[in-house]
Amino acid sequence: MHRGTLIGLGLGLIHQVLHVAPGESLPVDLAMRAPGTLEGSVRWQDGLPSEVIARLLPSGEAQRAAIAADGTFRLTGLFLGTYEVVAADAEHTGTAQRVLVDGAGTRSLQLVFP
Repeated sequence: MHRGTLIGLGLGLIHQVLHVAPGESLPVDLAMRAPGTLEGSVRWQDGLPSEVIARLLPSGEAQRAAIAADGTFRLTGLFLGTYEVVAADAEHTGTAQRVLVDGAGTRSLQLVFP
């Protein structure tokens, strides 16, 4: 029996071990999901933060987006999974929020910055 591993990266993660005997075939159906999007706004008391940082858990892989003058942001092309999202500038980091990006559409959130 041969053993193989099917791995797909990019629009989420697939990791499945397949066991196939020599001379046999095994049909495989793959379904690709669209990447995720996070958008929202940041409330602040004194000074606009410069960016929003979304870290994929548990890997810590980060994606960043600039914050517009009106406090809005948009992160696109995100892997599916749970993210810890914060607004930050050079000196401060706001309170982190966890959000699930599951490919079911755009997730919206409101962040608070000190």
